[in-house]
Amino acid sequence: MKKFTLKVHAALCMILMLWMVSPSVSAAPSKVTDLFGKYKFTSKMELTELGQQYADELKAECEVEFAADENGIFDMVIKGLAGGGTQQVNAINFEETKILIRNPNGNGGLWSKLSMADAEGHYPWGTYSDLVWYYDASEPLTFTIPDFTAVVCNHAMGEAEVAARFTECKLTMVEGVEIEIADLSADYHFKPLYTMAESTIPTEFDMAIASVGGSKELYNVSFTFPDDFGTVKFENCTFDGVSLTLPFENAYVNDTVFLRQVWSTTPMKGQIVFKTIANSTSLSLDGYIYLGKSKVEGTPTTEEEIENLQYYGTGTAVNVTGGPTVDYAGRYTIKGTRFDILSGKEETVEFTMGITFSEYNSTYYLTEFLSSDKVNSSNYGGIPCTVDGGKLKIAVSSAEKDYKVNSEMGDNGPVAYDILLNGLGERGGDVEFVVNEDGSVTLGDFFVAHQKLGADWKPESEENTYYYSAMTGTKEGSGVGTAVAEKAQTVYAQNGVIYVKGGAAVKLQVFNAGGYCVFNGTASQVSGLAKGLYIVKCGDSVAKVIL
Repeated sequence: MKKFTLKVHAALCMILMLWMVSPSVSAAPSKVTDLFGKYKFTSKMELTELGQQYADELKAECEVEFAADENGIFDMVIKGLAGGGTQQVNAINFEETKILIRNPNGNGGLWSKLSMADAEGHYPWGTYSDLVWYYDASEPLTFTIPDFTAVVCNHAMGEAEVAARFTECKLTMVEGVEIEIADLSADYHFKPLYTMAESTIPTEFDMAIASVGGSKELYNVSFTFPDDFGTVKFENCTFDGVSLTLPFENAYVNDTVFLRQVWSTTPMKGQIVFKTIANSTSLSLDGYIYLGKSKVEGTPTTEEEIENLQYYGTGTAVNVTGGPTVDYAGRYTIKGTRFDILSGKEETVEFTMGITFSEYNSTYYLTEFLSSDKVNSSNYGGIPCTVDGGKLKIAVSSAEKDYKVNSEMGDNGPVAYDILLNGLGERGGDVEFVVNEDGSVTLGDFFVAHQKLGADWKPESEENTYYYSAMTGTKEGSGVGTAVAEKAQTVYAQNGVIYVKGGAAVKLQVFNAGGYCVFNGTASQVSGLAKGLYIVKCGDSVAKVIL
């Protein structure tokens, strides 16, 4: 896909974010990405006696972010309202300047132990939904939020007690966002999650998207069904940075089969919507596609005059431009070296690793790691991975999110997590996973940190505990042997100085026993370090030295 910097492609929205110093909205928003950015939440907050114990968590004023949904399901997400978690926006109406939030509490409450409720503080589950927020399109763009409360819920009794009341609530944009994006033009193959069981019409089809005159907002799209069943074309399809909308009217796949809109007074006219997916070049179908044929002579005008022949429920249009790619899904046996940072001991280890491909959003996830099956449940479906050329890049913990590879449970929930860090023992970046030509696999270096949780289940301490390196492996059932990679000892320590064998100046990275980088540069020797144990990376090799 060709890259440019003009409009947002949500599939790449996590790759590059350049926050501007002033609001980016100079005209009325006309697409989803016009709403993306940082906002200031302001309100009058009144804490009750119960709410005093949650004072650190509830915020009368704070920063809030509007961003793309990583999974391509919702129009956008809102992060941090009143100090809370993430909310999903189900619909945006630019003509009426409003957004719809169908489930403001998600699956477990907006805060760790509190839920968002109406102004009176009624028990919200099953009753508090379909919130509508209106915005003023003039600069700075401002949302007005209806009064609400934060409540402690007694789910067994279906009751709630108010912890805080929020009034005069507003969200004011303070920084817009400009993101590097990609052209949607490509060849795709669509595979749905659901189809009509008794139908004889093909269950999958190819899809081509081509820019209209080089525009990144307008495309021509076609569906081509196998076995010469037929083709249907869509012209001037609009892209708003998140959703690609395919309008149709009297759109025939072949002489008798056509697209139909269900539950509509105009069944021959409607639209199909695909949404972009973060960390993927594929598209996700929003809703269903229906095919039918007429029961009457001529063009049908009511639903009763149409026989339903096939439907395609949700699913993914996978980008197939450039041909087939490596299938990373499977279970692997990995062998390598583990260095215990706390004890200074090194040993050879072997563990299992599982990678799953989600048909729903065309994304790979790390679902088993270090022989732990808790990766899936601890990360709500696994740790996301991105295909980049011939490599699979496994996400590691960042400043915004911790990715857990194991958990320790107490009587009342988790008491500690082991989290995944990059090969430098830091947050950010990724760990590379490569399938080699002979079928063996190579896994990049990484650290694991132990994170202890406080009474509120928030981290209260963290330290790097293990460093994994020189890891190779094989996919279960592949018949390829696994061997521990050899590591050349290219550096040594003498009289408090780390030397490179041969005296050549090379790229060196030196880490202390806590996993922190204390030297990063090109040199033939490193001096001035305190006594202790150090990990030294020299090219592709890793060595442990003691000063």
